[in-house]
Amino acid sequence: MNKLKLKTDIKKIKNRMQLKYSNEFEVMLGVELYLYGVKRIMEFDESVLYIVSPERVSEPMKRRALTEYNQNKNISSQTIEKMYEEYRS
Repeated sequence: MNKLKLKTDIKKIKNRMQLKYSNEFEVMLGVELYLYGVKRIMEFDESVLYIVSPERVSEPMKRRALTEYNQNKNISSQTIEKMYEEYRS
């Protein structure tokens, strides 16, 4: 098997395996992450607002958030906190 064909096949498989997130979910996740950052500044007198965009969240955490969102149209504060902390570390 030729090396280029193998790379192409692997890329196709990876693309098929990736979850497709709805725009509504992406917006909700972005807003929740932003609000959590603002909350941290207000509660803990932090001087830096870390903006965590949904693109920067790891796939496992996004899948967890999507599961929660699909169950009740909400993402738990614990999940948002873990995403934020994961980004900061």
